[in-house]
Amino acid sequence: MNIFQNKLFPPFYNKSIKMILFYVLVMIVTSSVTGQHLRVSSGEINDQGIKYNHKISAGMTSDSQASPDRSSLGYGYEKHYKSICRTDNWENGSGKEENDIYEHKSRGECEDKCTDSYWCVGFEWNELGRCKIWKDSRYNNYSSGYDKSICYWKNWNTKVEYDRNDKSACRTDSGRKGDDNDEYYLYSGRSKNECEGKCSHNAWCTGFEWDKNERCEIWFYKSKKHGTERGENQKKNKAICSWKK
Repeated sequence: MNIFQNKLFPPFYNKSIKMILFYVLVMIVTSSVTGQHLRVSSGEINDQGIKYNHKISAGMTSDSQASPDRSSLGYGYEKHYKSICRTDNWENGSGKEENDIYEHKSRGECEDKCTDSYWCVGFEWNELGRCKIWKDSRYNNYSSGYDKSICYWKNWNTKVEYDRNDKSACRTDSGRKGDDNDEYYLYSGRSKNECEGKCSHNAWCTGFEWDKNERCEIWFYKSKKHGTERGENQKKNKAICSWKK
């Protein structure tokens, strides 16, 4: 028996039930679509805590992969709070030989100066905005008891080995050049050492490409073939493709 034709229910009551069922159905469908959207757009966090964003595009190729959060690119630091940095002989450093000094810098600005320079081995910062960028030698000493200062030394514990290919450019397993933000992150005005340093100190970096125009590609694409391309253009620009072993 159809409940809506039952004489026990007056016509206006039947109409009300139909409207309620209709709105319930609409709410269920809307909730399902919204939930799918949130799951796709929020991305995932891997075991290392790096956020990977799903790329949804009709133009994606079969070897496209998820990209790491670009803001995670950097170095690990040994942090020594309420301390100032010292040389191997526990000295303060003699100006330009061991460090460069900048005034009126935030802690973030001071760290960026060090992170962006491969030759920087650490930095010291205090609440007055004094920033000391340490360089050249591998120092890791510090003196405690300075409440307004912090000493940071770069963490260089891991030695990275590469398959180096001179006069070559990096390629995907299908032979593509790759694109910025899809297979690698592109940087300009970087020395070869700076480019290599950015890759060496990031676990998700799979390799790097650099040429004499100081063009630096930090690859996160996971290549099984360690693809490269050699040609006149790569030879002219003295390109180097290095994949992590």
